[in-house]
Amino acid sequence: DAYNASPMSMEKSLETFSQIYNDRLKVVVLGDMLELGENELELHSNLFNTIKNTKFDKLYLFGNRMKSLFEKIKENVENKNMDNGNFEINEALKNGEFEHFDEKERIKEKIRQISAEKVVLLKASRGMKLEEIIEK
Repeated sequence: DAYNASPMSMEKSLETFSQIYNDRLKVVVLGDMLELGENELELHSNLFNTIKNTKFDKLYLFGNRMKSLFEKIKENVENKNMDNGNFEINEALKNGEFEHFDEKERIKEKIRQISAEKVVLLKASRGMKLEEIIEK
């Protein structure tokens, strides 16, 4: 779904993806949501509340705005109190299976290196052209 993205559509896509394809390796690729206004960084980092409960094996983030989500994940994963029962966090995040990229080609390479049967969710605003990741 690399044509349109808003906080609500990101959350719904992640929630749906979490419930399907659980018999395969799951890769989530999220790119920037554009045209959100002055709170855009906060809206990106707030996706952590959905991401932490989403079932996936690897998370690849792309774009300047997604750096705020990447930093929020790092901050929460590094927090030594994360296992104290206050909230659960996705195992892939605990295991460091999340990265931020400045180039789509690097994401494409990472996905190519996965030999297991996999399914990939691509979600971003149209201007991010995430579909280029799956083009030959």
